[in-house]
Amino acid sequence: MKGLIKDLIKDLIKERDEAFASCNEKKIRAYCKKYGIEIPEDEEIFWAGVHKAICNLYLNVDTKVTMQQYNKSYDWLVEHGYRPDIGGGK
Repeated sequence: MKGLIKDLIKDLIKERDEAFASCNEKKIRAYCKKYGIEIPEDEEIFWAGVHKAICNLYLNVDTKVTMQQYNKSYDWLVEHGYRPDIGGGK
């Protein structure tokens, strides 16, 4: 049972990383729908969450997020009045 749960978590994380690193709206929405993650109706809030996720995924040791993606997301957040950390809003 522990092995199965570990594998499920590993798959979930892999899918999450691939979806957010792609910065592809359809892939991200499909991932969220698959795992029952609520998607904000407001487009700016949606993208703020995506860019915050990308910035925080970049901090992982085995990240799929590149420095270029991190910089793009960081810049988007700053331009729209957000902070890159998960806990911070505008």
